[in-house]
Amino acid sequence: MDRTHPAGFITQPPRQPWVHDLTIVVDGNATALSRPDGTITGEGAQGLFVDDVRSLTVLDVALGDGPLAHVVGGAVGNVAEFFSVARHLGTPGADPTVEVHRRRELTAAVLVETVTVTSRAGTVVRSDLRIRLGGDGLDIGEVKAGRPAGPLERVAPLVG
Repeated sequence: MDRTHPAGFITQPPRQPWVHDLTIVVDGNATALSRPDGTITGEGAQGLFVDDVRSLTVLDVALGDGPLAHVVGGAVGNVAEFFSVARHLGTPGADPTVEVHRRRELTAAVLVETVTVTSRAGTVVRSDLRIRLGGDGLDIGEVKAGRPAGPLERVAPLVG
């Protein structure tokens, strides 16, 4: 097999993705791996794996039209929590007034994500909360081999 790139250097085969920088929750035969802000993009080893199959590849939370700014997060055992702020919403100024708290709990292969939005703004804040979910059903062996996320079998946008 020729692994020479047209530019003259040798290309590398896909490698097993790193997990040291991911937030991980585990319960029995289920494991969820996400970015430190709680987002699951399907990149690398991210996803919800049950019985060695990635059943959830995408889990994304958005509030309004701007990005959420990750503040802090962490996991212990089967529970993770993530705190972000929506700097584009609320009272203008140095201190954000709209916060997003996500609590993720994995129990018996069931992932429950609770999203709480808190506003300390001086006026009422109205915005769409969008949650996007999708899965590709890849076997863990394919993920560990470095195969990129497959086509999503279902993408279910939730707006509230």
